[in-house]
Amino acid sequence: HLRTGEFHLVHLQEPYETETIPVTLSSHPHSYALHPNRRHFAYFEKDQSELQIFDRVADRVTLTFDWRIGPLTSVDFSPDGLLGVVASVNGDLLVWDIDW
Repeated sequence: HLRTGEFHLVHLQEPYETETIPVTLSSHPHSYALHPNRRHFAYFEKDQSELQIFDRVADRVTLTFDWRIGPLTSVDFSPDGLLGVVASVNGDLLVWDIDW
């Protein structure tokens, strides 16, 4: 990633894909997952429990979740895009329905 002032230019890339998606964020993501629709991605910062959903068309964070399960360690989406899952440092998993 490239940091410029208060913003970070992040190049998202899914495993086994060559295409990268440039996105400018106001914070540095610790972990992220690209939704199968490739319009949205979820990310969180290191040692944080708040998950951000970024909409690439709107070019901004459109949803924020804090389930209070402790700092997050990973995030992912189901292959069909209908479910999301996060894991926390204390071993909790939380699955939620995608409804955007």
